Amino acid sequence: MEVSSAGRDMKEAPSHTTNRDTTLNLPCQGPAMPVPESTPSRAQPMAITPGGALAVLAGRECRAIDRALANTRNRHAGIHRARKGIRSLRAILALAEPMPDHATRRIDRRLRKLARGLSALRDAFVAMQTAQSLAVGGSAAPWHAPAVALEEVCNQALRSALATDPDFAARRSELGRIRQALSALPWERVSPQAMARALKRSQRRTKRSEDDARRRDTVGLLHRWRRRLRRLRLQLDAMAKASAMSPYVVDPAHPRRHMRELKRMTDALGRQQDLRLLRRHLARLDADHRSPAQLRLELRNATADAARATAELAG
Repeated sequence: MEVSSAGRDMKEAPSHTTNRDTTLNLPCQGPAMPVPESTPSRAQPMAITPGGALAVLAGRECRAIDRALANTRNRHAGIHRARKGIRSLRAILALAEPMPDHATRRIDRRLRKLARGLSALRDAFVAMQTAQSLAVGGSAAPWHAPAVALEEVCNQALRSALATDPDFAARRSELGRIRQALSALPWERVSPQAMARALKRSQRRTKRSEDDARRRDTVGLLHRWRRRLRRLRLQLDAMAKASAMSPYVVDPAHPRRHMRELKRMTDALGRQQDLRLLRRHLARLDADHRSPAQLRLELRNATADAARATAELAG
C-alpha cells in the first residue's frame, strides 16, 4: 500500500507566490504571518503560532501520560496509554523544526528510554491477550494452561516493576523533567514550512520502509515499516489538530478513507508482531506449560493468515 500524500491547497496572499513540491503535493510555503498595525484601534487577540500549537499538543500528551502512569485501577491499560502517549509526543517533536538539534535529540532519547522501560510489561500483556484470543472454538482447551501461565508471567512482571519503582514515581518524575525540557524549547521558531518539510520526510521514510519490506519480507523490515507507518499517522493527526488551533498550519487534509487504510495496515502488521511476541513468550515457559504440537500448528497458521491479510492490504 503506497502512502498517500495529498495535501490541501492554501489561499495565497497576493503579495507573494507559493512554491510547491509536486512529488508529495505538500505546501512548502505557508500563509504569511500577520504584521500588526502600528496603531491598532483596540487590542486584537493574537493567533497562536505553529510552534505554539505543537507546544499545546505536547503539553496535552505529557498530562495524558502522567495520568496513565498514575492509573492504579487498571495498570495494564495505563501502561498501554502511556506508551501511546510517548509515541505521539515523539511524533510531535519530530515535526518541530527548526529546533536546536542537540536539545530535541536529547529529549527524544529520554522519551524512548521511558517507553522502553515499559516495553517488557506491555509485551507480556500482549502475549497473554493474544493467547486468550486464540483460545476460542473447539481448540480452546489446549490453550488454557499456556494462557494461565502467561497471565502469571504478566502479573509477576508488573509486581516486579512496581517493587522497583513504587507507583511508577520515578518514571513520573522523569516525565516531569522531560516536560520542563519541552517547555524550554524555542517553539516560536517552528514555521509551517518546516512542519510541511518534516511531514514529507516522514512520508518518504515510510515509503522506503514499505519498499524494503516488500523486497525482503523479514521481521526487522516489517517492524520498521509498522513503526514508520504509525509515526506518519500520528503526525498527520497532529497536523490536523494544530491546523484547528493555528491559521498558519496547513492541514494535509488526508481523506478519512486514507487514514482508515493507514490504521488497518498498522493493525495488520501489529497482528504479526503480536503473534511473534506470543511465540517468544511461549518458548520461555517451563516444559509443563509449553504449547503442544497442535498449538504450535495453530500459531503457524495464525501467523500465515496475518501475513496474507497484510499482503492483501498492501495490494
